[in-house]
Amino acid sequence: AMLRVNPKSKKAAALVEEVLEIDPEYSPIKLQKAIVLTNSGKHEEAFTELHSIPREDRESEWYKVQGDIYRKQGDGNSAVASWKESIRRDPRNADPYKKLAEHYMLRGDGELAISEMHSALEILPNDIKLRQQLAELALRLDKLEVAEQEFRTILSVKQNDPSALLGLARVFFRKARREGQYPQEWVQLKEKLQDVIEQRNVIGTMVPKDAATLQEKVDLAEAEKALTQKQFRDAGRYFRKVIDKHKEDAFQLLTLAEQAFNDGDLKTAELAYSYAREIPEVAPRAEQGISKITSQRKEAERQVKLGDATEKKLPDVAEDHYKQSLIADPQGADAYYNLFFLYMKEKKDSIEPTIEYGENFLEASEDSDSRRQQVEKLLFKLKERLRKENSK
Repeated sequence: AMLRVNPKSKKAAALVEEVLEIDPEYSPIKLQKAIVLTNSGKHEEAFTELHSIPREDRESEWYKVQGDIYRKQGDGNSAVASWKESIRRDPRNADPYKKLAEHYMLRGDGELAISEMHSALEILPNDIKLRQQLAELALRLDKLEVAEQEFRTILSVKQNDPSALLGLARVFFRKARREGQYPQEWVQLKEKLQDVIEQRNVIGTMVPKDAATLQEKVDLAEAEKALTQKQFRDAGRYFRKVIDKHKEDAFQLLTLAEQAFNDGDLKTAELAYSYAREIPEVAPRAEQGISKITSQRKEAERQVKLGDATEKKLPDVAEDHYKQSLIADPQGADAYYNLFFLYMKEKKDSIEPTIEYGENFLEASEDSDSRRQQVEKLLFKLKERLRKENSK
C-alpha cells in the first residue's frame, strides 16, 4: 500500500527487506522487492527478482509488474503484451488498463488510451477514481463530449464531488470560448464551485496528497477561466504552476502540453514539451509537439504578413488575415496589435472591440515590447471617450 502511495518509499522498502529476512522465498514479498528495485532504477535486478518467483505464483499482478519493468527498459511492445496478459488473468484488475492507457497516451494514441479506460469501466463501472481519470484524459485530449459525460456520471453519484465539479467547469469554460456563450447550467455550477475555487475550504480538510491533487485541478480550472476571459498571463501562470510540479513525469507533461496546445496557449505548451524532451522515453513525442507549435507560429506569421500587405487597399481582407492568424496562434501579439490599429483607423465607432483588441495585445505581448506604451496611451483615451459617451 505504501508503494502505491509513494513508489520510492524508503519505509516500505525497509519493511520488504524485513519480511524477506524472515521468509526469503515468500512470493508476494519477492514481487514487492521487484517493485522496489525497479522504482530505484535497478531494472535488471528487478527483472531477475521477478523471475525468481515460481511460475505457479505468477498471477495478474506479476505480469503487471513485468510490464512496468519492460516499459522502463524501453521495450514498449513487451510491456503491452505483459499488461494484456495481466488483464487476461484478472479482468477486474484496473491497474493494467491504466498502464495501457498511459502507454498509448505517451505514444500519441489518444483514442486507444480512451478505449482502454472505457474497457476498464465496463468491468468496474463504480470505480469513481478510474472514471475521473478517463474524464481528465478526455479533457486533455480535447474530447469535450466524452469528458462532460464522465464528469456528469460522477456527479450523478457524488453530487458535490469537487474534482468532478472542477472538471465540468473546465469543459464549460472551453465551450464558452468556442461557442461564445456558457452552457445553460453554468450559473448553478458556478454556485456549487464557489466554496471550492474561491474559499477552498474543502482542501484544508483533506489528506496532503489528495489536497495537492485537488489544488492542481483548481489551478487548471482557473487557467481555463482566465483563457475564457482572455487573461493570457494569468492562464499561463496557473498552467506553469501545475507543470512545475511534474517536470519528471512524462505522462503528465505530455498531457498538459496537449491541453495547453488545444487551448491555444503555445508558450505554455512549448514549456511542457521542452521538459518532456529531456525524458528519453517521450523525447520523440515532445519533439513532434514542438514542431507542431513551430508550424502554428509560422502560419500565424504568414497570415499577419498577408494582412499587412492588404491593409491599406483592402482593410476587410486584412482583418480576415489577422483573425486567421489568431486561429493559428490565439495569443499572437502582432495580430492583436494590427487589429487594434485597423479598428482605430477603419472602425472608429466600434470603440469596445477596439479596446478589447488593445487589451488582448497587452496580455499577449512581452513586457519588453516597445509598442506597449503607445497602445496603453491610446487605450486610456478610448476608455475615457467610452465613459463620456455612456454617461450622456
